[in-house]
Amino acid sequence: MSSRPRSDWDKYKPNRGEGPPSRPAAERFDWTGVKDEGPGAETLGTPKTALDLGPAEGENAAFLTRSRVQVT
Repeated sequence: MSSRPRSDWDKYKPNRGEGPPSRPAAERFDWTGVKDEGPGAETLGTPKTALDLGPAEGENAAFLTRSRVQVT
């Protein structure tokens, strides 16, 4: 469990509890968090599984899942 106060989560997460959360865009795999910088998913090859250690809103995990990769 995170040690961050709930108020931080409510403040910084994009949905902020206003209706159901939207699906992550997941248009491309983003290594850096900066749009159009760094390599794309082609660097990964064709993995069957992946572990997302820094999911934030889950964009990369969603991208991989939509590409039939089992993501934890």
